[in-house]
Amino acid sequence: MSNKFLSRIFTVTLLSTTVLLSACAKQTGDNISDPMEKMNRKTHALNKTLDKALLRPAGNAYGAIISEKDNEVINNFAANLSEPSTIVNEILQGRIMKATKSSLRFIINTTLGFGGTVNAGKDFGLYADETDFGETLDVWGFGEGAYVELPFYAGSTVRDTVGLLVDFAFDPVNQMIPKKYKPAKTGVKLLELAGDRDQYGDVIDSVLYETEDSYASQRLYYLQNRRFQLNGGVISDADLENPYATE
Repeated sequence: MSNKFLSRIFTVTLLSTTVLLSACAKQTGDNISDPMEKMNRKTHALNKTLDKALLRPAGNAYGAIISEKDNEVINNFAANLSEPSTIVNEILQGRIMKATKSSLRFIINTTLGFGGTVNAGKDFGLYADETDFGETLDVWGFGEGAYVELPFYAGSTVRDTVGLLVDFAFDPVNQMIPKKYKPAKTGVKLLELAGDRDQYGDVIDSVLYETEDSYASQRLYYLQNRRFQLNGGVISDADLENPYATE
């Protein structure tokens, strides 16, 4: 079944049917669309169970075992693995200056930074710029679409789900590294996940276990933060309001 895995499943099924027909027209970003809420809530219950049984204990164990120095090395290495994908997306977004800086950062961290374990780029004033194909789709004018809760992943939208699939299918590092090293890459990403669960544990616990409706709280938290990120650090008054707050 090869042919570059059927041309990456026909370019992720033609960009997931052109991002579900432009996510049913571009939204303003001031509302919450959740037509799949019933299914999303079931997925949320599954994710909450998995967090309680696996991810939260893994995060606690990570925090107890991994030193601050080792955590920095893991984060640096994981960030460097993600840099090529960032560069590709910056080019697709037309942000050539950012792509140039990210390329220099990747070269410096991979060489002077001992394979990315040391963040040598910051000594040259080159700091990480995180982006993904979901943001690329936003730049191209695709609408956010409905809110989606993904199994084993949590909050997303139709547009960001397509972006996630494309980033996974076309990850430049996955294309370059030999097959025998791919399990090590996966291991680093899992360690990073456990580290993130430890680092942001208070916020995650607050949303999942200390609110009356953890699903609605997570949905609101995700959408506000994602819109803030995509709007260049600006968020509308409507997004700052909590639609679940009582009058």
